[in-house]
Order: sequence, then structure tokens, then C-alpha cells
Amino acid sequence: MKLDMVLMREILQALEAKGSLEWVPAPEIKGYSEEAISYHLELLQEREYIQAKNLKGTTEWAVKGLTWKGDDFLKSLKGDTVWSKVKDLDNFLEVVKIVATVARVIF
Repeated sequence: MKLDMVLMREILQALEAKGSLEWVPAPEIKGYSEEAISYHLELLQEREYIQAKNLKGTTEWAVKGLTWKGDDFLKSLKGDTVWSKVKDLDNFLEVVKIVATVARVIF
């Protein structure tokens, strides 16, 4: 599955807005599948940006909130300059992948 920085930001913002101290179901993010959200929750949890538990190896998660590290990461993404650079980098990497694929086909 492709890393989606927009989805990661949406998840972090949803958890920040919830501000829960209890374990609650993972947020639903409009326009994204349960599988995509689950994948990105796993990435965020592995990097210790969120407190989360996968429920029985499914796509269901329980989340508690952001960690200190996750809060700092989200704050860094809130600035429009930083966020536009992250999105530009994501677009640039996608173009590089396409060019590499075309080059493999041609050569």
C-alpha cells in the first residue's frame, strides 16, 4: 500500500481533536477505506506517534491518542510551508517512480 501523508495528517488531527484519555475506536476518515486507515495507524504506532492497539489482527484498532513525539510531528505539519514541502516531496517521489518504471520498460 502506498504511504499517504495526507491520510497520516488527517488521522493525527482527528486524534488530537478527540483528546481522549480512554481507549476508543480508531477514527473514520471520509474518503479512505478501513484498510488504508488501518495501514497508516500501524505505521504511526510503529513510529511511536500514537498510542494504538490492533484488535485481533484485523483492520480494527483502539486508539488512546497522540504521544509526545506524535504531537511534535503534527505541530511540524501544521505550518503551511512545511506541509506544502511534504506534499511536494510526495509528488516528486511519485514522479521519480513513474520515470523509473518507464525507463525499465524502454531499456
